[in-house]
Amino acid sequence: MDFSRPHPRQSKKTGARFFNATNRKKKKGNIMTTNFKDKIQTGVPQQNHLVLIYGISGIGKTTFAASAPKPIFIAPENGTGLLDVARFPEPKSFEDTQNMLNYLTVEHHDYQTLVVDSVDWLEYVFHREICSRYKVKSIELAAGGYGKGYVEAFNMFLDLKEMLSALRKKMNIILIAHSEITNFSDPQQQAEYHRYHIKLHKKTAALMKEFVDSVLFANFKILTKEEGLRTRAYGDGERVLYTESRPGFEAKNRFSLPFELPLSWEEYAAAVKQPTNLPQLVESILALANQIQNQDLKNKVYASLDINKNNSKMLLSIKNRLQQLVNS
Repeated sequence: MDFSRPHPRQSKKTGARFFNATNRKKKKGNIMTTNFKDKIQTGVPQQNHLVLIYGISGIGKTTFAASAPKPIFIAPENGTGLLDVARFPEPKSFEDTQNMLNYLTVEHHDYQTLVVDSVDWLEYVFHREICSRYKVKSIELAAGGYGKGYVEAFNMFLDLKEMLSALRKKMNIILIAHSEITNFSDPQQQAEYHRYHIKLHKKTAALMKEFVDSVLFANFKILTKEEGLRTRAYGDGERVLYTESRPGFEAKNRFSLPFELPLSWEEYAAAVKQPTNLPQLVESILALANQIQNQDLKNKVYASLDINKNNSKMLLSIKNRLQQLVNS
């Protein structure tokens, strides 16, 4: 075959492939169209929970997940040893993990929540399998090196993502991960600082963060107090979930959740389910604003309230920032 000649559906100038229109159904004039009239959906679809929770060791991530409805664990690490929960045998390979997910997807059972505890240990299982296949000791050397071993592991997580997407139609899914502290270079502020990240390879972490509805950072609540020229940090052991990113950690949610929640599955599920009460939210913002001494800042709060009085997401953001300011 002559590879120098362009594909019949390929541009001679750019080499770009043209879209294959064989699946188009209707022809109107010179335009081919597909009839989507009966396929378009409206409204907010009801879906099972899809959550990634990460944080420091021993904070209570596994206990959080064990409180979800009828959980069953895929546990590459032995984090459930002291909990009375259902668990699969420890997976030793990608195939083991695939078989467990297939069972939950296809077979009849009473479990309502899958918990993977943890995804970073599962990544280690995949890395170990790849190293064994290529008879090398490090994922850096697998498949000839140059990062090819990481690519194979990433492709395993792509397949895992598709299997979890299918399973979500039937069950809640909670992914647990550990955290690590890395140096973060902020392009917006042109500054570098330490930040908590999910303990996964960079591309795999990005894939998992994009996939889930909520990335929750679990940590002890830390308060600060000014003492002369020094800032002193202190806390009373309260464990919390953070639902939005800040300079010190990454987090997200698609539900306009409060910035901070108690480390509790029941509290998280209730916050996702409960619609935002706008008048009550405005009242709470005004109450927080009354605790601020700076009149210019108060005026900015009032102006923001007037602009965003019907925007629940912006109002929650204003409230979260005021809470941090009042508690600092």
